[in-house]
Amino acid sequence: MANDFNDGLPETDGRRAQKLRTRRKLLRAAQEMMARQEAITVGAVAKQAGISVATAYRHFSDPESIRLEAVVEMNLGQRGDFMADLQARCEGVTSVVDRVLAAQRLMTEFVAHNEDAYRLFIAKGHEQLVAHRGKNKPAPRGGRRLPMIEFALEPWRGAMSAPDFRKIVQTVTTVCGTESYFVLRDLCNLAVDDIAQVSEDAVRRVVESLAKEFGLPE
Repeated sequence: MANDFNDGLPETDGRRAQKLRTRRKLLRAAQEMMARQEAITVGAVAKQAGISVATAYRHFSDPESIRLEAVVEMNLGQRGDFMADLQARCEGVTSVVDRVLAAQRLMTEFVAHNEDAYRLFIAKGHEQLVAHRGKNKPAPRGGRRLPMIEFALEPWRGAMSAPDFRKIVQTVTTVCGTESYFVLRDLCNLAVDDIAQVSEDAVRRVVESLAKEFGLPE
């Protein structure tokens, strides 16, 4: 899924953090402009944020993409800073299972509070992927899910090789995220509360299985 919480491997933590800060500055700038009822263009938002236009285009290929994500984040309120929220929820939590479940719960809550806007956001992301396919430059992507999962799995990092840790991150990424919300809601017709329980059960089983496979504490 493009433009949700996902980003590609590999990438250094520092570079990813910088990209997140830049993206957040662009979104805040767009929100300020929308509040003043100013026209949203990639160039205008870049100028408002004090970021180069070229850099802005690496994050958002058109004004609609900025506007959609800015609206979603405005609806989130304090939930807009996903990593800060996850860090707060994981404070003092050493169980990797519980930490990953906290990440999954945060993402499920995000979609439940912004379902209609987020569906449009996903559609725009897929449109961008199609438009960029076969071209030299990559499609713009968000970068939230991967750092959240890596943070949740951090207690395991020192106990294994970098390739094994990357494999675990990739495995958890396939089950921990927003896709399950739409599968369970659209195909299984589950209520939001039931979606949270079923998706968290699936995540728990995968993380517990990984712990046993690699001989790690849960």
